[in-house]
Amino acid sequence: MKNNIFKGLLACGVAVAMAGCSENSWNEKYLDGFEAPNPNAPQRNYIDYTLTSSDYKKIACMKANVQKAKAAGVEEQLAEMGSKGCFNEVITVREYIPAWLDSIANTPTSVFKSAVANTTARITYENAVVDETQVPFTPSNAVASITSGAAVDVNVAVTGICAQGMIVTDNSGSVLAYTGKSFDASAWSINDQLNITGSGATYGGAMQIGSPVYNLIGGISTIKPTPKVISTAAEWDAVAKVYDDANSAKTGAFPQYIKATVKVKLDGNYVNFLVDGANYGGSLYQGLDTQKAAFANKDDATVTVEGWAVSRTYSSSMGKTLCNIIPVYVDGTAVVPVAQKAVVIESTMSQFVRTTAKNWVFDPTVYVTMQTGSSGNFTDEISGKFWYGCVEWVWQEKCVKELGLNPDLWNNWGEANVFTTHGYVWGRGKATQEGYSGASAWYGNYDSRVSTLKQNFTEEQMDTYFPGLNDEQITETLQKHFATEVAPGALGMCYPDAKPGTGGIDQEYEVTLLQYNPSRHNVTLRYRVVAPGKFVFVECADWNLSAE
Repeated sequence: MKNNIFKGLLACGVAVAMAGCSENSWNEKYLDGFEAPNPNAPQRNYIDYTLTSSDYKKIACMKANVQKAKAAGVEEQLAEMGSKGCFNEVITVREYIPAWLDSIANTPTSVFKSAVANTTARITYENAVVDETQVPFTPSNAVASITSGAAVDVNVAVTGICAQGMIVTDNSGSVLAYTGKSFDASAWSINDQLNITGSGATYGGAMQIGSPVYNLIGGISTIKPTPKVISTAAEWDAVAKVYDDANSAKTGAFPQYIKATVKVKLDGNYVNFLVDGANYGGSLYQGLDTQKAAFANKDDATVTVEGWAVSRTYSSSMGKTLCNIIPVYVDGTAVVPVAQKAVVIESTMSQFVRTTAKNWVFDPTVYVTMQTGSSGNFTDEISGKFWYGCVEWVWQEKCVKELGLNPDLWNNWGEANVFTTHGYVWGRGKATQEGYSGASAWYGNYDSRVSTLKQNFTEEQMDTYFPGLNDEQITETLQKHFATEVAPGALGMCYPDAKPGTGGIDQEYEVTLLQYNPSRHNVTLRYRVVAPGKFVFVECADWNLSAE
């Protein structure tokens, strides 16, 4: 429901209104007394309004909205929306603006309260959204193959940090990249993506990347290690023994991501851990100040640590071998910086429709009326793009790919004043009409008359394209081709930035256009956005068609 679904429509003067969501399923379920607005009303009125700082506060303080937020456990978020003047993924316009539009608290009251049924209010507001921009990055598949002394060059994500290095993870596994005292831990966060070069090394039973060179690539990693939950002393000992055995064999073992409940034992500057009944203990490895602070004043306290087992050491004061741990979470709270996707504030428009029940409802369906043209010319850019897009789709997908026609014919169609037909497509000097589904960019309409086909196809072509079909069956075939194949392809060309709906509400487009068969009349088809710029057919009641 971002602005990008409107900008092409509004700039090009296409008749657009929002009313009805996934066939009004959301409104019917959640709004008492909802009556579906009529998208084909003879006149559609619009009210354009931008929320003010005062409006956000009123919306946040309304009794109906406070009760709704309280029931959902988001009262604080509602109050924050009011003070900051910004909606978000928790406090959404679809949930909290309708009550304001219905109330006497809105501004200007006279405009909204006096609106007739089927009026569309286009509300512009500030909305906080997560920046989903992706930095090109492909994790390597090489960490698990690192050996001592061998060169290392890996694309990895940061999954653990200590004062002298960090745990990094690719698609194959994890390893400790160890720098030493010169390491700048403040430069890194969990989820950072980077390239590391260096060489394999071992120390204290740990496999490491020695002398690492770090190159930040950027972006937020989606790699999320799943901890092995340690619930018994034997399980703890099994983790620790891996590094004890590796140290004895003068080899290196890779880190293990674990979650364990331990007893804290403070020993001067050292933070150690005990597990009841276990032979091995544990120790905070090269702790950051934030990691040390999580255990301060907690001697003999029991805490839950989630993080990386990396190596072994021996404690003479405790009289046992310890498993070195780099914690990421202590009692569920992060003790190292965690990079999150950026939140950006966008000025966004949503639309609300006044129903015959005199209440306002949210609905993201986009209504588009495709205009007719004259001799292949259009005053409306999006309509021209749609009709020519239909012809181009048929040419590329059916004539070139299936019939095997020379793609160069598209730019060398024939004489300007002579109708020339290539495969399913014909036109004077250029391709303007097609007979696979019936779209005409010459007239800007949909022509499913069999007589039109027979004027442009030979008898042999008719028998080849529509074998054994009578006129009625040919028309039904054309309509199905148009509804399910051609129009979705053309819509993708018109709206490459269209995005699927969110929050359980589908983003749908309802397209109205002129059909000849045999007389002039309007038909309406509905489409759903399922991926960026990808449309699928939903239904056309006029043709008694629906998605299979």
